[in-house]
Amino acid sequence: MQKTEAYPYQRVTFWKTTTLTGTFAVKKAAMDSILGSKNTKQYYFMKKQPQIWLFSTLLVLTASFSTLYSQALDNSLLWEITGPGLKKPSYLFGTFHLMCSEQIQPTDALKEKLGKADQLCLELDMDDPATRKQMETSVLLPPGKKLTQFCSPSDSAIINAFLKSTVGATLDQMAVMKPLVLMQLVYLPLLGCQPDSWEMRLTQLATDQKKEVKGLETVAFQMGLFDNIPYATQVDWVVEYLSKNDQTVAEFKSLVKSYQEQNLNAMVELVNASPQFRDHAEVLLDQRNRNWAEQIPTMAKQKSTFFAVGAGHLGGSNGVIALLRQKGYTLRPVKNS
Repeated sequence: MQKTEAYPYQRVTFWKTTTLTGTFAVKKAAMDSILGSKNTKQYYFMKKQPQIWLFSTLLVLTASFSTLYSQALDNSLLWEITGPGLKKPSYLFGTFHLMCSEQIQPTDALKEKLGKADQLCLELDMDDPATRKQMETSVLLPPGKKLTQFCSPSDSAIINAFLKSTVGATLDQMAVMKPLVLMQLVYLPLLGCQPDSWEMRLTQLATDQKKEVKGLETVAFQMGLFDNIPYATQVDWVVEYLSKNDQTVAEFKSLVKSYQEQNLNAMVELVNASPQFRDHAEVLLDQRNRNWAEQIPTMAKQKSTFFAVGAGHLGGSNGVIALLRQKGYTLRPVKNS
């Protein structure tokens, strides 16, 4: 069995909570039953951000898939939408679901465009209590299933070493969790800071402006995307990330840098379509983009809307920008600095 020192992840500090506030969206009582109350504090509960673990995983995967269809775009994360049937412009913004808090700085241009819109629309409706409630059980495997069932002995050794070095837990203690939880645990330490999300910042801005917040999808739909992928395959992804830790760290940092530079083209080029994900690109990226390209005009015709989705969905010939342009809408980059 590999030693825990094989994984240079910094041990992180976790918060206790008695409410639904965290990465796994599992109440403290549930974690106590899994790990024992003395270990609950070692799990990463990010206050007010229960959706972040799912969002960030989707971002990493969809950013990878978007490289399949490279199409040059101007450097901007913020785009104005005008065209047939729109009485007022709407806006499209590319988010990065998991970043350091200090890296999330809404610009004056972003605040101005959000202020002009009548409502905010995210991938999920983040101010809906039902969204948070659904998160509570979304990370748990179906009854009778255990994570260890989908791990080979070598997989278990690698994952156990990682868990012990980061959160002081074992794979047996995490057995009721879906593989996505492990994937999230891999990415959280890469930040080296307290995580935050654009979605929560935008929701707060919209709330302050008394704007309605809506969602393009539901928690059940997003979780269903991954539930249709064999759990053993998802475990393979986790092991791949851990086995190539230096590469994982470098790619993540490059992705964050390109995002901060608002360089969608660089984001597309940086993360080549990974062989282990290629078979699922249609479900996780392309079909969702097509769905949104239908929903966005419908909503924008009713009210001027500020749409915010993962930046990995914007670029490429199958990206949201290209699909909306194909429908006759004009998307103009907005200077966002």
